Amino acid sequence: MDNNREAKPKREMNIPQLPENLITFKNQAYKSVNGKRLLLDVYKNKDVANPPLLVWIHGGAWKRGSKEAFITKNNNLVNAVLNKGYALASINYRLSGEAIFPAQIQDCNDAINFLYEHADTYGFNKDSIALMGRSAGGHLAALVANSNTSGRRDFMGDRNKILFKVKALVDFFGPSDLINFKAYGTDKGTGTPEADLLGGSPLEKERLARAASPIYYVNAQSPPTILFHGTADRNVPSKQSELFKSELDKHNIISELYLVDGARHGDPIFDTEIYVTKTMQFLQKHFPVK
Repeated sequence: MDNNREAKPKREMNIPQLPENLITFKNQAYKSVNGKRLLLDVYKNKDVANPPLLVWIHGGAWKRGSKEAFITKNNNLVNAVLNKGYALASINYRLSGEAIFPAQIQDCNDAINFLYEHADTYGFNKDSIALMGRSAGGHLAALVANSNTSGRRDFMGDRNKILFKVKALVDFFGPSDLINFKAYGTDKGTGTPEADLLGGSPLEKERLARAASPIYYVNAQSPPTILFHGTADRNVPSKQSELFKSELDKHNIISELYLVDGARHGDPIFDTEIYVTKTMQFLQKHFPVK
């Protein structure tokens, strides 16, 4: 399936909850920076042995949000993946008010390395890891997934090595090309989320903006990818996902893009049955529970 433009379906009530048959590991410290412990949570269906692991990276314009947000933002999807037997981890990372890029990607890589090294403790398959995220979290998930084989030492964090391989990517309306934010009317200079992330606007920090853009790391080893974006997104133009899809196509990477007419940034519509189903079909095809 290629680009898909769809009418916006009706919204559904989203009552935050999680399945009852879970083993949970809350507030696990994966590293400490300047005396602050960075934490993650792990959720596992107790009836499934050695499941694949989905790692959720939260959004919030790189300057807010936390690992708990997935319960309220994508509760239907989270319930679907847990009920299907996937293990799920949700991670925190340093926000832009604490450190500028590449701190965020270093933290994500350190968190996933930690999960890989402690897979036996948590009971999942360390050789079967996929990433999911929305907005800034989608950006970081895409950056981890596509820079994984680039050998960039400044992305590697504490361990100076990437231990894991990303098998699939689910990206909800994440930026893919910070350089081209300016080309589509979203680079407003200082005071924007991307400027806070980079320590200056992409115009001023073009080299760093390029380094922070997933689209420039797409390669023949990039994982199968599914993208969701609203056509009325004023925070991250849907063109960002269209450009990303085009780059994936150039490298013959399996990918799907769903553009939802009238949907805005963070629209609850992306956690309704139609898009949860599309996500689950993608995961079960390219990243199955065995």
